[in-house]
Amino acid sequence: MFVDDAAGVHFDFEDTLPKEPPRAEKKLEICQDFQRGRCRLGDACPQRHIISAFRTVQTKVCKHWLRGACVNGDNCLYLHEYDNRYVPQCAFFERVGECTNPECPFLHTRPNESQPECAAYRRGFCPLGPKCRLRHVTRAAACPYYLAGFCPLGPRCPLGHPIQERHDRDAVSKRILEKMIIERADDPTFNRSATCYRAGCFDPGHLAPDCPGPQHSVLHKALSVIQEPGQPVGGVDDGGRGSGGGGGASHRRCFLCNEEGHTVKDCPMNAHRNAPRGGHGGPPGGAGVGNRRRPPRDGGPGAGGGGGGFGGAGFGGGGGGGGDRRRPGRERF
Repeated sequence: MFVDDAAGVHFDFEDTLPKEPPRAEKKLEICQDFQRGRCRLGDACPQRHIISAFRTVQTKVCKHWLRGACVNGDNCLYLHEYDNRYVPQCAFFERVGECTNPECPFLHTRPNESQPECAAYRRGFCPLGPKCRLRHVTRAAACPYYLAGFCPLGPRCPLGHPIQERHDRDAVSKRILEKMIIERADDPTFNRSATCYRAGCFDPGHLAPDCPGPQHSVLHKALSVIQEPGQPVGGVDDGGRGSGGGGGASHRRCFLCNEEGHTVKDCPMNAHRNAPRGGHGGPPGGAGVGNRRRPPRDGGPGAGGGGGGFGGAGFGGGGGGGGDRRRPGRERF
């Protein structure tokens, strides 16, 4: 029997039919190197370059689950648990300023309330004034007893008890998040809606399972360095040195002369101690604290020209001509 499948037959109406879109090849696994931002294959990688679902599971509460209308169940990519940290804001309260639903499960926060409080204004003065982007909360007058050190009324005092903090953690965290969003916009491992709640970290952008460790915390370093508006930049980092390029010389104190700006190693008074004892004579004695070392017992010609006396200009003895310091009349033969 002869069967013709009409494979080479072309009809005129076939030119007007819509073309079938090309089907993409199905990629099975998710590229783990892309999750960490280290995939070098780019578009040629046979695996999928997407942010996996587990990175969004614990960062946002399912809005359909809050209304009891989520049909995904356990397969939902979002959190089915009420957590104030991840609950979205109420759209009506954010837009209108009030919500008529007494059982609304969403957050009701005003834009001014979500803004971090200015720690400088809380201490008493903010140099930026009304131009400050942080929230200025007006409180009662400060209690003079609390400022002096102790208030007998405690929490029952009608006056204000200001908190002496150099900076607000929420304000610093928000600044770091804004900076990270700009700097790490192309980083697939950065999750702007996540915050690490591991002790000592609290960095935005990742969760506790992906935390590199508290020693790499950007927030911890910023809290030790950042200053409030109007204050000079300084501080101490993790190593105990200043944040400047040379190690923060303004925070050093010499325990020899009790002056700031240098250490004992760089103290100018330490030069008298390191002066040579013999030879061509030591440096002349000057005003101030001199060298308290005893002179050498048997000095050669020129020995003993060391530092000055023990006090100011009235007690400073100059380094003399040296020579033999033995008593007269007791020459050895």
